[in-house]
Amino acid sequence: MSAGWRAPCVGRKPELVTLQVIPFDAGPHPATGGRFTIISFRGQDPDAVYIETIGGELLIESEGVAQYRRVFRRLNADALSTEDTIALIGRMAGS
Repeated sequence: MSAGWRAPCVGRKPELVTLQVIPFDAGPHPATGGRFTIISFRGQDPDAVYIETIGGELLIESEGVAQYRRVFRRLNADALSTEDTIALIGRMAGS
């Protein structure tokens, strides 16, 4: 396995990082429009979603966050398990 593929798989701390992929053969998923980051704060501050677009940055708060949480749950459910992800990366790196 090349160093570029090995880095996310070796010495990872499961409590800090969850590595999962959605294989191409799974077809389109609900986040094909682009990446997003759900930001959770401690205390009274509301959660937010940060999105980078071609036109700049976008910050969504309040009710809009729920939609992105649903998308994230769907992505998580559609993705391979961490173990299957690491196995897939290993096979890809070996080819």
